[in-house]
Amino acid sequence: MPKKKTREEEILSIIQEWRNMTNKASQDIGKQFNKIARLEVWKWYKSYSPKEYHRKRTLYHAFKISGGNGKISVRFSHEFMYPIHRVDKIDPTYIFENSFLGGFHGGAIDGPDHPNPGVPYWRTPAPDYPEWSCPAAWNMSPYSRIEEKFDEYIQKADKKLTNDFTRKLLPRIKLITYL
Repeated sequence: MPKKKTREEEILSIIQEWRNMTNKASQDIGKQFNKIARLEVWKWYKSYSPKEYHRKRTLYHAFKISGGNGKISVRFSHEFMYPIHRVDKIDPTYIFENSFLGGFHGGAIDGPDHPNPGVPYWRTPAPDYPEWSCPAAWNMSPYSRIEEKFDEYIQKADKKLTNDFTRKLLPRIKLITYL
């Protein structure tokens, strides 16, 4: 028959089980966040089929997400996109801000004879794009979509972790208080 745990051993056992639960949850959440982010970028790309330019799918590199050891790291930055962007002359900050954060599908906000400086406009025709065309298409930004889906997911994950704690650990804690 196994030796009965002391109160201290039982408390340490509960703490270790809680650590294991949070470590597993953070790994699962990190993986799910990665899936959500990639799916929302894909949906944004699918929302418009460009005629004015060819895509290189740079926005898939606008984030780094990981989870483990009870922590979740979610970072968004233009720095992850360099030198992946298709136009080497363009700082990826512009693409990050106007497409990933702003939701615009391409376009330039300035240049000689720009019809409305500050508003993304496409240039046409290919391959040199010498003339201004029309305002760039816009959809809800990938960042906004990701943020919305993260919030939805974390509420579900929080409920699951709370339920797991209530079901698995809380009865053991109550038992200790009566010993």
